[in-house]
Amino acid sequence: MGDTAVARELISGDFLAPRFVDARGLTVRIALVGHSATLLAGDDLRIEFVVAPGTCLEVIEPSGTVAYNARGGRASWSASASVGAGAALIWRAAPFVVAGGADVTRRVDISLESDAVALLDEMIVFGR
Repeated sequence: MGDTAVARELISGDFLAPRFVDARGLTVRIALVGHSATLLAGDDLRIEFVVAPGTCLEVIEPSGTVAYNARGGRASWSASASVGAGAALIWRAAPFVVAGGADVTRRVDISLESDAVALLDEMIVFGR
């Protein structure tokens, strides 16, 4: 038998709940499942990933995120990832919809160690 990667810590937040999907060899798949309306004025959604050296994390988003009309308030969405040596992060994000009147900041920060890779696919949709 070969090595198998494991998801060590999946912590739900105010807006998203990470759910284990499966593990095959050194690849772990998780889904980010929304459990409340987002993004509204005052919301501060933060996502953090740590990918262990030599492993692969694939992130699935079953549904997109909508930044709603903030009516004068601001919202923020941020993600950070630390990808260990020889590791990979694959994240094909669902659409991020910015509704009319929304005031939102979206930020992604990725730290790659030697021979690490990250593949991100993001779609921003304006108006709703």
